[in-house]
Amino acid sequence: AVPMTLALTLLGGWIVGYTINRVTLFALIFSVRVIAYYLGCAGLKKLWPSIRKFGFLKAFGVFCWSLFVDGFLVSSLWRSNKFRWFMHGLILYGFFGLMLADMLIQINNPARAQMDLFSPIKLLALTSGIAVIIGLSYVLIRYRRDQYIDNGITLGRDFLFVSLLLNAIVSGFLTVILKRGTAHDWVMPVYIWHLLSVGLLIGTAPFTRFQHA
Repeated sequence: AVPMTLALTLLGGWIVGYTINRVTLFALIFSVRVIAYYLGCAGLKKLWPSIRKFGFLKAFGVFCWSLFVDGFLVSSLWRSNKFRWFMHGLILYGFFGLMLADMLIQINNPARAQMDLFSPIKLLALTSGIAVIIGLSYVLIRYRRDQYIDNGITLGRDFLFVSLLLNAIVSGFLTVILKRGTAHDWVMPVYIWHLLSVGLLIGTAPFTRFQHA
């Protein structure tokens, strides 16, 4: 998610003529390090001879199918349970909507000045956030009612991911509400809460459900 967001932001900035500042350069270095870490965990060096034997074109086709059909579209969940696919999609596609909205805001409103609630970019962010909250609410209900949700291995880390993502979304909405209200003294503390939630979400990504995003 981090490398994808950065790549889209750099592309959009290049299109409109923005240059790379120090923060973006640091993010670029960080994202390259993240990609290198995941490729190392995937054992790319050991797979490379097999990929050459299998064929680069075929391997690229398998990669694209796995990434978009099996990964982004979650075809296995669609075949097994369409309702759960829909609720999972609210989280997944809502999250991508938030990333896209943040990228567009960075390009069109780099000073992060207050935007009209009914502007297309703001509506994208709000509707994506609402979608994520609805999907997370369904997951929390499953935690209470589904006796098979605990696989005995990743339940704690899965719940950590859900909790951090919910904190990030709720604190984001509260920041928007407080900025447009009269309780301005609470804007910065809530925004710090939001930034900490996002930071922890990214920092724990290799160890939680966030890793398959």
